[in-house]
Amino acid sequence: AENIIADISLVDSEDGSVLIEFKGLEARSAELSAIQKYLSNPSKNLMWERHWNEISLPNSEFKNTGKPYLVFKDDQGFSEQLVQVLTAAQQTVYLVSPGEQFSKDDHSHYTINPNSKKDLHQLVEEIQSKEGGLGAVVNFWPINQLLTNKAALISEIEIHCQFLLHLTQVLVGSAISTDFRLCNITLGAQVAQEEPGDIKLAYAPLLGMSLSIAAEHPELNVVCIDLDVASSSKQLTSVAIQAITQKHDQAWLALRDEKLLTPHLSSMDEIQIDGSIYPNANSTYLIAGGSKGIGLKAAQWLASQGAKHLAILSRNKPSGTNQAVIDELEAAGVNIKTWQVDVSDKTALQTTFLEIEQIMPPLKGVIHCSGILADKLLPDFDWQQFSKTFDAKVEGAWNLHELTKNISLDFFVLFSSAASLVGNQGQANYSAANAFLDYLAQFRHAAGLPATSINWGPWADIGMFQSDPVAKVHLARLGFTPILPDQGFAAMMVAINSGKPQVGIIDWDWQTYLDQSPWIASLFTKLASLQPNKNVIQQSSTSVIENFAKLSKADQILQIVLWVEESVRSTLGVAKEQKLEHDKSLTDLGLDSLLAVQLRNHLGKTIQLTLPVSLAFNYPTIADMIRFITDLLENALPKANLEPASHLKPNESPNSASQSAQDLLADLEKLLN
Repeated sequence: AENIIADISLVDSEDGSVLIEFKGLEARSAELSAIQKYLSNPSKNLMWERHWNEISLPNSEFKNTGKPYLVFKDDQGFSEQLVQVLTAAQQTVYLVSPGEQFSKDDHSHYTINPNSKKDLHQLVEEIQSKEGGLGAVVNFWPINQLLTNKAALISEIEIHCQFLLHLTQVLVGSAISTDFRLCNITLGAQVAQEEPGDIKLAYAPLLGMSLSIAAEHPELNVVCIDLDVASSSKQLTSVAIQAITQKHDQAWLALRDEKLLTPHLSSMDEIQIDGSIYPNANSTYLIAGGSKGIGLKAAQWLASQGAKHLAILSRNKPSGTNQAVIDELEAAGVNIKTWQVDVSDKTALQTTFLEIEQIMPPLKGVIHCSGILADKLLPDFDWQQFSKTFDAKVEGAWNLHELTKNISLDFFVLFSSAASLVGNQGQANYSAANAFLDYLAQFRHAAGLPATSINWGPWADIGMFQSDPVAKVHLARLGFTPILPDQGFAAMMVAINSGKPQVGIIDWDWQTYLDQSPWIASLFTKLASLQPNKNVIQQSSTSVIENFAKLSKADQILQIVLWVEESVRSTLGVAKEQKLEHDKSLTDLGLDSLLAVQLRNHLGKTIQLTLPVSLAFNYPTIADMIRFITDLLENALPKANLEPASHLKPNESPNSASQSAQDLLADLEKLLN
């Protein structure tokens, strides 16, 4: 019935007396969407957004670092302006142009093939042998590849990312200064203002990739600096030069109208709902990657919200278990059609769209869940492995955009990841591919098309939290709580109706995450300022080394033990009450390659020194690591301040950090007497 009219009485349960009566109360049927917009949604507290704020760097004149700059030359004159500033300050600069093969054009100008990792190795080795190391690398080459032909989009992305991958791999094994910087320069890449111009999608994966480089190799101090495409002067301003030449902790910077902008993360718990878009029974909804995992969960959720026509696309046929889920939905009255198609194959995908148009109701929504993982640490990637994630994420998303841009959709949802919002170790390719989704949503939004890219945190009962117990422990240690599917999809509809092109949906303790992810601290500046009393990483105005130098010999040894033990406990999740055996291999405590990177980064950040990438493997026990740090600090301080510990015996079973330090100190005293 469309409406019901009834008399209703509310009575006291104890004595039966009438408390209130409704005479002729009429109830009318309503669309679910008309009701949901007025209901509270607890999922709002899972939602995050990245926005841009103006900052200023400390005013300081450029100073010669004593180590050379390596500048990859663009064809618009920006790099040459930088070279003029550097050489005026007596800074040694080597300029590199793209070409067919390696050549040395003069004493400070080289040509290399951008696709040749061998050329990069030769270039850096020659400069290192002459100069003893590098002070900074400034990569202007992305500017040479301005997006002019959308058909060339994928090849441009590959050019940018392959070169940055090779450059990072070469630099990781090279001699660099303590204040080294790796600057990637783009032109109009960032959507840093309310009214974006022509969004250059080819830059997007480069931006996401840089976050993972920062996570794995903080010693490179990687930053992406986006010049103002609206500026007609093509001048490298003093603000831009300052951003390039100064060491700072910003991962992304954008110059707009002579202002320096940087992104910050903020909660969306006060998000405004502008639309009333919800699934309905008269439309078709397409799910790419919908035959398993989160894609199949999306199909179930759409059906639960009233959708009656679903088009499921997948490279492979549904497995027996997943097919059973589809059969259950069909038995409940949902019309489901499945297509075995690779979304990165535009011709095959176009045929599928024609078939959907012929046999199903009008298409009104798209959810793109397709994707694969191919995780490795940066030094271990080759390009073929790295680019595996691009097929479904990048090419597939672009094809879906191209084939729907003239269709009147209610929503176009891209399943991105928190990896492209904050970076992640071991997932540089995944961060890159998902950043493309984020910027494709911005691209569509600027064109007046519906688009929502969602940076998902980990899901409950799906993926790694279900199948990998080690990953489950690791993610929990980072502060993540898995998102329940119903909770996540409810937040997704809020995101769609907010009209925002990019939304993070993450259930986490961001402060716990930040404690173990200091490379991204600048992104949390605004959040940290709202909770100043929380345990958020703070930078001291006095260096760790300066404070350390003031300690007595005994306190220095104690401090080193505390530093190492705290880093081990924080990285491996070892409780303070649990005894740490100094001669026990850290792998017995659960250390793997990703955690080894985190341990090295945590300890390096603590003592403000660059530590070797292979730290945890060259020094596999706490005792080994203590001796290494002691020797390292010996070289950073006057010899009188610290005794060498290279020949100390490992502590066998300390009861506490204090006892560990006392035992080590006792061993040292025996050696000295």
